Amino acid sequence: MDLKLELVLIPVADVDRAKAFYTEKAGFHLDVDHRAGDDFRVVQMTPPGSSCSISVGVGITNAEPGSVRGIHLVVTDIEAAHRELVDRGVQVSDIRYLGPNGWTAGADPNHQDYQSFADFSDPDGNTWILVLEQTATTDAMRAADRNGVAWAALMSGEQSLRAEALELARAAHDLEPDRAAYAGTYAFALLENGSPWEAAALLDPIAPSHPRPRDRASDLCLLAICRARLHEPDVAAQHLQAAEAADPRCSLLERARAEIAQSTAVAIT
Repeated sequence: MDLKLELVLIPVADVDRAKAFYTEKAGFHLDVDHRAGDDFRVVQMTPPGSSCSISVGVGITNAEPGSVRGIHLVVTDIEAAHRELVDRGVQVSDIRYLGPNGWTAGADPNHQDYQSFADFSDPDGNTWILVLEQTATTDAMRAADRNGVAWAALMSGEQSLRAEALELARAAHDLEPDRAAYAGTYAFALLENGSPWEAAALLDPIAPSHPRPRDRASDLCLLAICRARLHEPDVAAQHLQAAEAADPRCSLLERARAEIAQSTAVAIT
């Protein structure tokens, strides 16, 4: 069971002041600013590149303003992050690292993970720590991982894995919407979950022009299956022929042939 941290409440005395600091100086993205009368307001903001957000507001926490300490912001280049925050007007401590003789000024010369730090505070005194982690998981890495798991699940043919594969493929596509390979996996998942029309809409603009023959063949096979399930066997056959020309060893060719044969038989009867 996954337990995903999505939101951290930050206690502040002045919501507008905190909102201005986090969005204008710290560079957080403003997600929500919602009020319900004078006694409730929630302002949700997200650090750039983070999957976890923060909220400040009225009526959302009884904690004392400024009582949150040491929330970590993981960065892959601490010197660049430090410089950007300072340029935006944030008062950030000098960078320090934990060397063999204790704390030492500057970034760790070996750039080891979790060794270099810098601190800053919001106007209420809630503190944040920049931490160097060069192997931090990026959106690109998350997308690649989810896409790979989704594709493997779909290729297995296991019906019990289809719904999960759809969620993973959708997540990968949302993270990297311009990646044709992820669009293809998402289309495959839509197809296997009963939405050939949606899958075809994704595949039509990308399948014929995919630069890699193997991927082009896979997408054309999927498009052929979509058209077969939409009772267009002649169009499906054209896509299958193009897939065979792109990569005659494509692992989806047999599936496409079977789907077209079934669609043709239904049309005849």
